Amino acid sequence: MIIKLYKSNISAGIILPPIIAIILCLPLLINEQTPITYNLEWQKHIFEFVNQSKILNFLFTLFILILNSTTIVKSFNQTTLFSKTTYLPAIIYLIFLSFSLEIQFSPIIVVHYLFILLITQVLKLNQTESALHASFKSGFLVGLISCFSLYYSILITVVFIPIVIIHSINIRELLISTLGMVVPLVYLFSAQYIFNNSNIDFGTIPDITIVQHQLLDYTKLFTLVLITFLGFKMVNSFYKHNSLLTKKLILILTVCCVTSVILWLVLFFGFDLIDSIFIIPFIYIVTIGSLSTKNDTFISFLLTITLIINIVALFFK
Repeated sequence: MIIKLYKSNISAGIILPPIIAIILCLPLLINEQTPITYNLEWQKHIFEFVNQSKILNFLFTLFILILNSTTIVKSFNQTTLFSKTTYLPAIIYLIFLSFSLEIQFSPIIVVHYLFILLITQVLKLNQTESALHASFKSGFLVGLISCFSLYYSILITVVFIPIVIIHSINIRELLISTLGMVVPLVYLFSAQYIFNNSNIDFGTIPDITIVQHQLLDYTKLFTLVLITFLGFKMVNSFYKHNSLLTKKLILILTVCCVTSVILWLVLFFGFDLIDSIFIIPFIYIVTIGSLSTKNDTFISFLLTITLIINIVALFFK
């Protein structure tokens, strides 16, 4: 099973993620391209150019998946949660991503990368007495993510609430993070005003009609919910028997999870949109839960079977 393999063999942790990333990208060379809808006009020129070629789509997608996998591993290992280096977050990221209906070079996988960086910065708020630098960088990353779609600006709560948890109400840090968020948006709107005949594009919610889901889709959703529930259950035990610093880190990750789920629910039930950004903070939770318990057989079995089924589904969709 995957978790036991990662606990016992660190070499497998290095080799396996690139192999799985290649397998997840292979359908791009076989299946027809799925049209992408864009929230802002600037994305269309970049992503459509790449998606015109199956080879380019495959290469760019593979690069981003490997980049995201390595970045989340580095982010997790920088925390003080565990003393040993682990590559488990990389494989859990790829497993969670395999739940997606379509994996290709698109804005959402770039947003995944930025969200990983955001969580990395937010976790650093707990490491220094003065967190002005981390607050600005966190807000700046929220601004960059919001350049892909303005509804991502809700992620500023991922910065505000941890600041309050760690430093009570610190007005300077709250203002600095807000300023950081505004800076990329000012540049975006200024560029639009200059190069788009004085018109500013605030973006639109794409008009997407959700296809009729089959039994497999509901089974995958149930499995994803079950995996995350088991992760939180194991983390709860880890939380109770650890230091105040560790407890604060877990609270921050919980805030990230709740915020991203609220965003997903609003988009799904309000606009019939499926956004996979919510998987990022849950990767941290499931990794912590899996590494903090010896009784990982069931969740390891679920992750392994899920990966196999999702890969098959991608090839034969």
